[in-house]
Amino acid sequence: MTLTVDGITAENDEGEETVTNSSTTISSTTDTLIFDTSSVNVENIVIPSTTLDTKIITLDMGALQVGSTVTLGTKNITLERQGTTDYTAIIPAGTVITGMSGWDGKLILPTVSSITSDEGTVNTAVEMGSSAGSLTFDKAVKIIIEGMAGKSALYQLPNGTQYTITGCTDATDSSAGSLAIGSECYTDAANRNDLIIWTYHFTIFAAYTPTSGDGTTHSHYHSTSAGGGSYSEDISASTPTELSSVNNINLNNKPTGGIGITGGVIGALTSPLSLLAIGTTLVLVLILIVLSKKKKLAEEERKKKIQHQLRDVEKDVKDVALKVEEKNLTENKPKKKSKKKKK
Repeated sequence: MTLTVDGITAENDEGEETVTNSSTTISSTTDTLIFDTSSVNVENIVIPSTTLDTKIITLDMGALQVGSTVTLGTKNITLERQGTTDYTAIIPAGTVITGMSGWDGKLILPTVSSITSDEGTVNTAVEMGSSAGSLTFDKAVKIIIEGMAGKSALYQLPNGTQYTITGCTDATDSSAGSLAIGSECYTDAANRNDLIIWTYHFTIFAAYTPTSGDGTTHSHYHSTSAGGGSYSEDISASTPTELSSVNNINLNNKPTGGIGITGGVIGALTSPLSLLAIGTTLVLVLILIVLSKKKKLAEEERKKKIQHQLRDVEKDVKDVALKVEEKNLTENKPKKKSKKKKK
């Protein structure tokens, strides 16, 4: 039997429904929303405050998936989670979403998350995208965290590694400005007490209060084999200022869809921990060079000493040979017969 409630058409599986109406409020029993060719008119998907804010609800776009990408239609799609704090993500029309290799086309709708950070006190955090790795976009996506204006922003990858986000230079409420593809930045809403994050990927985002300093942060973006989600579990793009739970990140995989690794490299080079790591590496390299040079000098000195000893030995051998030769000449020299005197 088919039942349509608040724009959602229930399908066979319990908790799995297909969304078709322009504006849809999800019921508390829904676990998965099917987003397919019948969902072309969908513009707003709302998870109401009556649904537990930590309940994971996924948007299944597998029917629209080609390889590891999904291309949205002609409507902007707004994903909203209501609660004590409202979280909203606005994905532009025509956006190409790229997942890691093996991505199943499912996107986690905004879900309240709980994380901590060595950078400061985390005021609130929201997860969206894919638990297997971040999803990337070819257009900037706008994330709104209600009531967090004036806070700093960071994001956390599925492997626990965190990166701070830099403040925007020319982004506004309605535009990411000159933000480079593969980067992210944050700003305060013009007429509301909200924090806005412009980003080209989904993962866990947080608003936090720095423990010290002026809250200055650094840009970063993590690239992946699919344009933003494989972790080696690696990303690319504005590069990282790692904060905590530091793990090895593979920056060798280049994302598809035009997302590169240049921004990420620049970000990494500007982060304090990265600069410290670079400085430490340079010191170690210099130490190795000095040790190598000392070893080389010692080897040359040893060779010179051996050569000197060989010359001494050679001289001694020559002296002994000369003495032996003189002795032989002396011994082999005929003796003169003495003349007897006549009486």
